[in-house]
Amino acid sequence: MTFDNKRFIFKTKNNKILSIHYSFRNTYDKINIKKEFKWHNKDIEKGVYGEFSKVIEETQEASDALEQNNYLMYLIELSDIVGAIEGIAENYNLSLEDLINFSNKVKESKKNE
Repeated sequence: MTFDNKRFIFKTKNNKILSIHYSFRNTYDKINIKKEFKWHNKDIEKGVYGEFSKVIEETQEASDALEQNNYLMYLIELSDIVGAIEGIAENYNLSLEDLINFSNKVKESKKNE
């Protein structure tokens, strides 16, 4: 049984459903062998939202998720990378859409090289 439960449901472009369950506290903590639960095996320094340090943090977390063969966590970390990049864009009065549009122009120009 959990408290403060949240469930997030996402639908991908391929119509796959991703469901993520998040809980602040688990009543079955005694089941955990470790005294402290950690998502990542490595110590990863926290970055600051809106600064490149947050992108580095999220990239390291994604790398750690891959090393754990935890592909759902990897996908979540990829979305966190997008959010970290969005924070930087906001500092320059840009949107994520602005960055994507520019990225598409770069891809288009590479096709003509």
